[in-house]
Amino acid sequence: MPQTRTPWGLDDTKKLVMLYPVGTKGEITAAFPNRAWNTIKGKARRLNLKLSRACYKCDLSILLDKSDVSFYWLGFLCADANFTEHTVGLEISEKDVVHLNTFCNYINYPETGLFRRSRKIFGKQQNATLCAYANHKEVVQKLRNTYSISNNKTKNPIDISSMLDLELMCFFIGFIDGDGSICFRKNGSIVVSIEIDKSWFSILKSFELLLPRLNIITSVRALLYTRSDTRQTFARWQTSSRPVFYQFRQFAVEHHLPIMHRKWFSRDSSCTIFSKPVI
Repeated sequence: MPQTRTPWGLDDTKKLVMLYPVGTKGEITAAFPNRAWNTIKGKARRLNLKLSRACYKCDLSILLDKSDVSFYWLGFLCADANFTEHTVGLEISEKDVVHLNTFCNYINYPETGLFRRSRKIFGKQQNATLCAYANHKEVVQKLRNTYSISNNKTKNPIDISSMLDLELMCFFIGFIDGDGSICFRKNGSIVVSIEIDKSWFSILKSFELLLPRLNIITSVRALLYTRSDTRQTFARWQTSSRPVFYQFRQFAVEHHLPIMHRKWFSRDSSCTIFSKPVI
């Protein structure tokens, strides 16, 4: 139904006064289907109403428990989420809603706190995304301090020096799911790659040095390269080794990591979650 600029009547105003301080964003927008979210917020601001934090209630403290799964999610978040002083914001394609729900269940984030957003980039409408914003001030600050996570992660790489090898491998798998790519090619090769801002070269180098210590043998190196079209320099890590891919996946299965099925299994139906790595 199209959104209109109809005046706020007395009944709608009363409903907003009652719902806005206690409801989730989903509940509020559902109550006013003909009004844009910014219009609702503007009216609430004029009424001096404060938005409920119900949609942000969660428990991020599990990310501090040093479990394999928590290090996986840390890798995913450091690749794909936004951090502020109090909040972790995750915006993900609608095709990966199952993965987002898995994370939300892990931190006890309510499904009603999710909301959709679409935007234009370079004048073109992009596919809708699902968003979750988890507010847990004490934990977020501890994560930021422990791993030197800044508001601008793109240009300021995190500090992973405190992670042990197995913890770093779980983090690495999560990072691939968040910001990496897995491509099943027609020639039979499986390309696993990460391309990121050049400031993260040392992180990719750490991943490179980690693999031999875990008996994962690959000759691939982290490197810096400059795109010919934009002249921008990026850091890149890539392997097209099928054995390396299967060792990655087997590690994830053995450590019960909640990897994205779409990335790790969708183009390789001959392998199941119980399969041994193909060497």
